Order: sequence, then structure tokens, then C-alpha cells
Amino acid sequence: MGTRSYIGRMIDGQVKAVYCHWDGYPEGVGQTLVCNYGEKQVDGLLELGGFSSLQETVEETSESAYHEEVFVASSKDDYYRNSPFGDIEYSYLYDNGRWTVYDHAKEKELDLLSLLT
Repeated sequence: MGTRSYIGRMIDGQVKAVYCHWDGYPEGVGQTLVCNYGEKQVDGLLELGGFSSLQETVEETSESAYHEEVFVASSKDDYYRNSPFGDIEYSYLYDNGRWTVYDHAKEKELDLLSLLT
């Protein structure tokens, strides 16, 4: 069973996000995001419309792309609390050059870089 996550970016007050099925925990997807993904790369992930597994590049990740609709939330709170896919464990958000992660089990948002160091 996968550790399900969303990866999103704040754009004009809304969050646009895609689903990732495998390795969604901070030491998996989170570490890959911090080391390899900025604004341009996240936009590339949004174009894929979800994927099975996040890789170090958008091109590698595209091999497992789902090509589904992007999840659009009206706010950060909406993104964290009302995902259309029920069993999300972590939601990642890129906003103003910074990654955060929301742990759904703990109902807590954390700075991703601080969590990993």
C-alpha cells in the first residue's frame, strides 16, 4: 500500500495540486521535493495531472503520470482539509519559495526543510 500525498503550489490565492501514490512520507516525496523542485518544476508536475511515483525530475516522473485533473482548492485550509481523495497522509505545498508539509494524522503543518534537517 502506498503512502498517499498531494503536491501543490499556491497560485493567485488558490492551491493547485496533484496526487502522488507512492512514498509520500517526508523522507521520500518530501526529500525529493526539497532537493529537486522549485516553482518551475512544480508547474511541470501540475501539468502531469498526478503520478504513481515522484522522481528527481519532471521528465522521469512523467513515466508514471495519470493525466488527471488538477485539484484546485480555494485556500490553504481547504487544500489541507477537503481533498477529493480520502486517504491522503501528507499534503505538500510550495508557496513563496518555501515547502511546507501538512501531516493529516497529526493535523499539523510543518516547514519541510526544518523537519528534514
